[in-house]
This record gives sequence, structure tokens and C-alpha cells, in this order.
Amino acid sequence: MAEEKNKFNENLSEDISQKLQENFFAKEFGGEYSGSRIQYEYYKSLKTKDLEYEKFIEDNYGSYDNYLRVSKVEEGLGIFDPTVDYIIDVQIVTKDKSYRTDHISAEEVIMEALTGICTVIFMKVNGSVGRITGTLEKKSIPTKQYRVRSQLFSPQKGDRIIMWDINKQDWRSFYMERVIKFIRDDTIGLE
Repeated sequence: MAEEKNKFNENLSEDISQKLQENFFAKEFGGEYSGSRIQYEYYKSLKTKDLEYEKFIEDNYGSYDNYLRVSKVEEGLGIFDPTVDYIIDVQIVTKDKSYRTDHISAEEVIMEALTGICTVIFMKVNGSVGRITGTLEKKSIPTKQYRVRSQLFSPQKGDRIIMWDINKQDWRSFYMERVIKFIRDDTIGLE
């Protein structure tokens, strides 16, 4: 039974990966994501989409606008900042277009995961390649895990990010310095 479940999860992960590639190349290229209007509007919209996240931000930063400033998320600022950003191949696929950038911060990865399914490809500590198809989106996480989720709105020590792995149905983590590729695809969802 466990072997069948693992095979199903592997097939699901491969299916999602294949659809990511098909969807990405079938879309019109929307341009650079980092510092774009679409990125800024997406991050601004998180405030009203997730009340727990909004409360976390207000408790820790005073206001959402202040949080965006502190996190160096501003429209028109797509410049790599070595104090917060990591050099990573990033793809964002929306309904109509695909976007790319070559860097992203730990806070931005969390914001991307709050409303979508993300695929993260990274180097494990043992040198092998790992992949997480995960999210922090409330509707994709079991109710009994909500309390844990609310503690993951900021990076852990060493810029470790924790997401709910939709294939393994458990929390998994990765370090930002080990990420090779990050994809958020709005066209693939759980049904």
C-alpha cells in the first residue's frame, strides 16, 4: 500500500512538472518579474487574501506597507540585493503570461507560496537533488496544520523555508542558499 502511494505521489509530481514546462513555454513572455508591477500588485494583494498573514505582518512590522519597505519589495526595484536576494532561476506562470527573474529573497518565496503551488528544486545536504511541490496556501493544508502554518510566515534560522509538501502531505524544508530553481504556477491547482 505504501509503495502504491509513493508511486502515485511520484507520478503526480512528474505530471505537475510536465505541465509546468508545457504551460511555461505555451505562454506569452511577460518580461522580468522582479520589480515589475505584477509582482508588486501580487504582493500587495496578499494583505487582503490571508488574514493570518496580515495579522503576523501587523504584529511584527506595524503595517503591511512597512513590511514591503523593510523586505525591499518595491515596484521598479528589480535590482539584485546581496543582503536579501539569492541567485536562483525563477519562473512565475500566470493564466496569461510567464515571467522570469534571476533572483529572489526568502521573504518573496514565502509570499509566492502563500497563494499558489510552488516547485522548488534544491541541492540536499548529502549532494543529491531534491524537489518539493509545496505551498503555504491555507486551502491546500489540512486544518489540523493551521497552527504550524501560522509560524512559518518568515524564514527560519539560516533562511530555511518550510512548506507543506502536497505530495508527501507533510512539512518539508530547504535552505535558500541551496535552491537551484523556483517555479510558481497559477495554472496548476489541486482539484
